[in-house]
Amino acid sequence: MIGGGADTVLSLPRSGRTVRVRELTPADLPALRRAFVNADPAVLRTRFAGAAPKFDTLARRVLALDGHARHAVAAFTADDQVVGVAEYERTEPGATAEVAVVVATAWQHEGVATALLQRLAEHALREGVTTATALISGSNSQVLELVRDIPMNHSVSYDHGAGELRVDLTDAVDARAVPRAKEA
Repeated sequence: MIGGGADTVLSLPRSGRTVRVRELTPADLPALRRAFVNADPAVLRTRFAGAAPKFDTLARRVLALDGHARHAVAAFTADDQVVGVAEYERTEPGATAEVAVVVATAWQHEGVATALLQRLAEHALREGVTTATALISGSNSQVLELVRDIPMNHSVSYDHGAGELRVDLTDAVDARAVPRAKEA
């Protein structure tokens, strides 16, 4: 069972546009399909480290969300268009989960990824996840910028250009002091 959680309306500091950040649910599959179909192919290649899966594969992932071992949050426009998604999946028994995030091209550099990851980290901590991991490319400048700005203890190890990021989520309480998108 997915755990609920209220919408958070955020005013994005760079543009003044707003998004609602909330848990992703199976009811959001039509909006997610529209976002997937309209997504920049380069963004999808970067997110999936190659060819994007078929939408049915993504739909099965959404249907498997349980709010504990697998959880996702999304950013929605006022007209319910999905402009970003962040998810985690526990990868080891215990307190570690792999995290991924994707934001539509027109909404990048607005703080959407940061807001999604903050919401995801808060939920993960409540569920007992204390370490987040992510696979990153050493050539993805946007991800490297996001990593550089992580306000929590983290490390990156590289092997032939591919990296693994590890973030200590227990530092997330201290991270709330960092400037972020404003709640509207």
